[in-house]
Amino acid sequence: MKKVKIVLVVLLGLVLCSAAVPKKADYKKKAETFLSGIIRGQIDESYDELISNTLLESKPQQVKLAKGQTSAVINMYGKLLDYEFIKQQKYGDSIVRIVYVLKSEQAPFTWEFYFYKAVSDWKLIQFNFNDKFDLLADK
Repeated sequence: MKKVKIVLVVLLGLVLCSAAVPKKADYKKKAETFLSGIIRGQIDESYDELISNTLLESKPQQVKLAKGQTSAVINMYGKLLDYEFIKQQKYGDSIVRIVYVLKSEQAPFTWEFYFYKAVSDWKLIQFNFNDKFDLLADK
C-alpha cells in the first residue's frame, strides 16, 4: 500500500513539473528555425518555410528582395555564427513582437518579427532586419 502511495505521489509530481515547464511558443520556434536555416546558408528554403501559409506568400517581390538583401548582408559581414534572443513584447493577446541579434564574424545585425494570432495559430505578418540597433528599442 505504501509503495502504491509513493508511486502515485511521484507520478503526480512528474505531471505537475511537466505542466509547469512552459513550451517554447510557436512563434519563437518559427523565428529560430528560420534563423538557424539562414546560418546554415539555406536562405531560400528558410524564407519559404517562414512565410508558408501567411499573407507574405502573396508578396513574392518583397520576399525575393529580402532574400537578396539577406545574401548581401552575409557577404558584407562574413560567416554567420549564431543568433541571440533579445526581447519579446506582447500587444494584447493577438500580436507579439520578438527581436533577435544574428551574430557574424564582423558585426551583429538585428531581426524583428511580428506574429498575429487570430484564432489558434501564430502567423508571421511582418519582419525587418538591419545593421542598426533601432530595432532593439521598445516600440
